[in-house]
Amino acid sequence: MGTQVTGMGLGAHGLPGDYSSASRFIKAAWLNRFSEIENETEAIAQMLHMLSAVSPVKGAVLTADGESYYTTYTACMDAHNGAYYYKTYFDTQLRAVKLSEYPFEGAELHQVSLCEEEKQKITRDTLAFSAEM
Repeated sequence: MGTQVTGMGLGAHGLPGDYSSASRFIKAAWLNRFSEIENETEAIAQMLHMLSAVSPVKGAVLTADGESYYTTYTACMDAHNGAYYYKTYFDTQLRAVKLSEYPFEGAELHQVSLCEEEKQKITRDTLAFSAEM
């Protein structure tokens, strides 16, 4: 007699830190509640750490077709400074897109390649763009 999986991430249901949606949500809420943030730079770093803490790793969660379900990228937005931060599963270097570099007039869609575009290295000193924007 086998068990029937009723949703992605439930293969480890009942184990501490399982990847069910409910468990991931509760863990993220708990981390958010007790995180210590003193400035915008720390807020961005903290957000990305919290998201990473609940992100499935490749192979830990399987779809109904037996394919790996994992977090392909993690991103957060700094609406105050107009910056979009991201990292991918295979390139964990934090990258940023400054939205001020793209015109928002009209209906033209702007696309930024995650692979081909020159990537900007983000450090603690360059994380906040407020002086440049």
